[in-house]
Amino acid sequence: MLIGSRNAPPGEDAERLAARAREFAREGSVCEAVVSLDMALGLLQGAPVGPLHADLLRQKGVLLRDIGETSIAAALLKRSMDIAQYVRSERGVALAQYEMALVLERRGDIAGARRLLDDAAASAVAAADQPLHAAIASSLGELAAIRGDTSDAQARYQRSLSDSRAAGDETGMGVALTGLGRLYIDMHRLVDAEQSLEQGQKLARGKGDLYMEALIHIGTAELMIASGRFDEAERECAQLLAIARRRGDRLRRAQALRLYGMIAEHRAELTEAADKLEEARELATQGEDAHLAAQVLRELGEVSRRRGEIERARTAWQQALVAFQRLGAASDAGDLQRRLSALAA
Repeated sequence: MLIGSRNAPPGEDAERLAARAREFAREGSVCEAVVSLDMALGLLQGAPVGPLHADLLRQKGVLLRDIGETSIAAALLKRSMDIAQYVRSERGVALAQYEMALVLERRGDIAGARRLLDDAAASAVAAADQPLHAAIASSLGELAAIRGDTSDAQARYQRSLSDSRAAGDETGMGVALTGLGRLYIDMHRLVDAEQSLEQGQKLARGKGDLYMEALIHIGTAELMIASGRFDEAERECAQLLAIARRRGDRLRRAQALRLYGMIAEHRAELTEAADKLEEARELATQGEDAHLAAQVLRELGEVSRRRGEIERARTAWQQALVAFQRLGAASDAGDLQRRLSALAA
């Protein structure tokens, strides 16, 4: 690959490689993006650390986190945060805090994620970074949705959408619309959910961003399942799985398998449902996604109950209950307690 002029400073060539990595990532070529970032970091080897070091490490950490390489990503994001603090880059600190908060959320440390998001919000204000402030609002909306506080979640997503629109940040708008769409499904507002997801899909396709498209496919498949439109849900799953395979993304693959399992369950294809859900659980565990693993366990318990495997159902639901309680997901935990009580009756 031609990087730039032979006489260009290493920092300029590193920035070009970082920009190329972002293009690769949008196209779904995550391996190529990581290679570009490693080359960029190599160019800076031996140079005094600065904001660019923090940016490159954070960019690599985000890429690996998003495909489910959570432990490696956490180490990279921690290094990015340490360097940003050392060189007093307010924006670098804010971004690293935000991205690390998403790691904590994935691992089920909701209180820790909330604290770090609050720190990131203060840092974003200091750095005058409006798109980041909007992204933090969206993440706080997701935490509220997990807790079952739909009013707070809706307010935060809408604030994020408004702030992202004002900042001209289409990625932020897409994330907020996806969050709103999935929230409206939980609220049984299916028409509103479809409108939000369709708007998000237009933005994702306009940007050619496969990761954002994958998030839209998850929400749309959930909507189709909630609406009883299983053939359409299956098509969404197929597109989601294709993106996951292209990106090498174990967590989006886990989501696709969870959704396939739910479709099979609704069709009374219980053996296939169990197989898909077991694979999804393994991938979610590998990726350290506590909320997704709990959702899969809940579905596995229902499939086991319908197959007459009462003890397996009880075990799955008890494990899911513990996970939802740790996440502070009171509504989900209450639902599982009712299901467990019904098994004992």
